[in-house]
Amino acid sequence: MAKIFSVKAIWLTGRDDPGLAANAGFSPFFKKRQGRVMAVAGEARLFGDALALTVEAARSRVDRDVEDEAGEVDGSAIRVGGAFRRGIFELQAGYKDIGRNFDTIAQPFFINDRRGFDAAAGLTFKTIRLAGSLASERTNTSGDKDVATSRNLLTRLDFSWQAHESTGLRLNYGTSRQDARLNDNPVLQGDLLKTGFGGGLDVSVSPGIRLNLGAQRDEVRSENNPQAEGQSLGLNLGAFLQKSGAFLVSPAVGVTLTKNTLTGEEARMIMGFLNAEATLISKVLTFSATGSASGYKLSSGASSTSTNLDAGLNFRMGRWLRVGEAIVSLRGALVRAAYSGQDVRDHRLFLKADISLGSGGDQ
Repeated sequence: MAKIFSVKAIWLTGRDDPGLAANAGFSPFFKKRQGRVMAVAGEARLFGDALALTVEAARSRVDRDVEDEAGEVDGSAIRVGGAFRRGIFELQAGYKDIGRNFDTIAQPFFINDRRGFDAAAGLTFKTIRLAGSLASERTNTSGDKDVATSRNLLTRLDFSWQAHESTGLRLNYGTSRQDARLNDNPVLQGDLLKTGFGGGLDVSVSPGIRLNLGAQRDEVRSENNPQAEGQSLGLNLGAFLQKSGAFLVSPAVGVTLTKNTLTGEEARMIMGFLNAEATLISKVLTFSATGSASGYKLSSGASSTSTNLDAGLNFRMGRWLRVGEAIVSLRGALVRAAYSGQDVRDHRLFLKADISLGSGGDQ
């Protein structure tokens, strides 16, 4: 019986001042912080890697604002998990407990003060796979009376069938339940039940052409907040076109229709994405572009649109260097947004150079 054990220890100490960043702006989280974090992670693989067990434990001592008189606070976090795989069957489960005062020094948006577990199981029969998952989480585990406590439960069931080497079918059904309360009183939009089902079709026309079509239908209900109830239907279509050494184009478009059950107001959102690359001169000159566009309209008449495009020429100079690589790019960017009768535009043209030094060429 093969056994593999590994243990890793991490020690972090430092001082962080987010306000020194050039584009930091203003935020109540941007305060000078300092502290220390010690973490230990262990892993065991048993029975020929069929069973994997992991554990991570950490302890922190952090002063979240060195300019006040609050001082340092201690916190801890732990996560354990396991995964078992044998033949057509696989099972995994995990548990986490992140204390209220646990902190990672340089991450002001770290989400702590929560406890939860998750589990998932799957069966694979040749071209058919069936999988299910469950996750439960509770926040405000420290019991602070001034902070809302929420309980969340997520369940999901997935089915996939690779009908042909070039065709695959996906189906899913899921629920998400949230109940948030403050001193045992419901919080606005705190109780929500979301149910949804969807599916997709993936088709490979050739090694360089792939298409995917997807749809998702969701419904939201709330006992204490009926104005949050509604339905949505989303449709999306994507493609991947590639010719090795020549070009790559990956467009996608999606449409989402929503309706508020209480008011009857409807909304439509259309979004498009594009990623493209083309080789103009092999190993020397390439063209690349990324872009997105979206439009949102309410049945009441309000609407908004946005466009974001970044494109440029990339000149590789590595063949003329003795060592390393250099890429010089001439790029342009366009951002445009229209909402509430306002039209905001931003145009940019800039030159960018990326240089890396290292051994290259024949010795």
